[in-house]
Amino acid sequence: MREVFVSVLMSFVLIGRGAGMSAERPRPNVILVICDDLAHKAMGCYGDALLDTPRLDRMAEQGARFDHCFVTDSLCSPSRAAILTGKYAHLNGVPDNWADFDGSQPTLPKYLRRAGYQTAMIGKWHLHTEPTGFDHWQVLPGQGAYSNPQFLTPAGKIRRSGYVTRVVTEDAIEWMRNGRDPGKPFYLQIGHKAPHSQWEYEQQYAGLFEGRRLPEPGTLNEDLSHRTPPLEHVETTLDPEGIWKYEKGWAARHGGPERILPEGLNKARMRGWIYQRYVKDYLRTVASIDDQMGRLLDYLDESGLGENTLVIFTSDQGYFLGEHGFYSKHLMYEQSFGTPLLMRYPGVIQPGSVVDDLAMNIDFAPTVLDFAEVECPADMQGRSLRPLVDASVDGGTWREAVYYRYYHPGWGHTPHEGVRTDRYKLIRFMHPRSAPRKEYWELYDLQEDPDEMHNLYEEASPELIQRLTRKLVELRRRYDVPEDNSDLLFNMGPKVPPLE
Repeated sequence: MREVFVSVLMSFVLIGRGAGMSAERPRPNVILVICDDLAHKAMGCYGDALLDTPRLDRMAEQGARFDHCFVTDSLCSPSRAAILTGKYAHLNGVPDNWADFDGSQPTLPKYLRRAGYQTAMIGKWHLHTEPTGFDHWQVLPGQGAYSNPQFLTPAGKIRRSGYVTRVVTEDAIEWMRNGRDPGKPFYLQIGHKAPHSQWEYEQQYAGLFEGRRLPEPGTLNEDLSHRTPPLEHVETTLDPEGIWKYEKGWAARHGGPERILPEGLNKARMRGWIYQRYVKDYLRTVASIDDQMGRLLDYLDESGLGENTLVIFTSDQGYFLGEHGFYSKHLMYEQSFGTPLLMRYPGVIQPGSVVDDLAMNIDFAPTVLDFAEVECPADMQGRSLRPLVDASVDGGTWREAVYYRYYHPGWGHTPHEGVRTDRYKLIRFMHPRSAPRKEYWELYDLQEDPDEMHNLYEEASPELIQRLTRKLVELRRRYDVPEDNSDLLFNMGPKVPPLE
């Protein structure tokens, strides 16, 4: 009986705090759109883009663009768990793509629903267990399919005809139009499969880039031998033994056409050929996201919902588009570690805002709760981004560094952690395979070396090394990262030694 009383009392407190905003402006609806593996260079609003994205650019022009948003762990499931809980993997229980998300733990939609919001989840979920905290959910099983996707729902499996990005958008709009209670504010989480591999695009984009050679990144043909030994084993490269081996295996498993490589090319020309094939397919899937985001924003504006709806557009992490010869994610280098973030909330967020402060995906849940006037739980590890975009709110001093922790040793990657400030990045690789040392360090001056090509660790001043190492230790303690969290790897890797 006491538990029931406490629950009812907490609900009253949360709802009461939310009602405080209604005297001037009702609590906003919230739409959180999460893409999968979206790179900054695939969006026009970030500059130096490979693709024109007028609809996403429009959203940036009407709201705020974050230039330095990062993830706790550049891998799909861990990032999504961090977004839902506002916590790092050692607390939310999802250090890799194989862990089952514990749906009994507190999450963003649960707090919102308790405060009177109607909640819905449509699209890619990728957390193994069934969604909890949502009044309505319709999710892709696992990675899901690009064409004619199947969805899991509380009532069972359903199949929808069409391309998955279009289908997810249509179903999200239909829920807003006919599936919700118009008397309640809503939280709608939309998960897009694109642009995750295998980059199957909708046929209407097949001619995009036809006859064009896209510019290559300056580091495409980098020789990794100058980097620390952990990089020697990375399998996610744009080489036949990397991406092409993976693509051929996927085609064989799914009955797709045989992937044939040209003959007689040296390594550099082969990598260039593979890059062109890969990046064009990737960008064609992003083109559909741009079009469907335009469709979503048009619906909001035409229906009148847009005036009081906070729209957040992001990705579970960034992605390599040939930089350092890589595709995929995993590493703490900028292309993978960083993630796009746009926000639009008419009348609150100043159009055309650009935020340079350091943001993280664990900040998303506190941000939504803050805008919804719901008390943020003390155990959430992120901070509300609202003070960075809402001039009416004073957030005090902001963070000067962010912490990263990657666990999973798959695809040839080594578990690592690191700290990034506005100028420097310190990375610690732990227990790399077949290496003589237990740890390796990399240090980059992002101001002088934005491509992260010159490791300064052996030549930087002792004062700089000590300052960054102290900051790394400080953040580990702040986020309660255990000294030995090898149990999170489910015996998949060696123990992590304490950092003194």
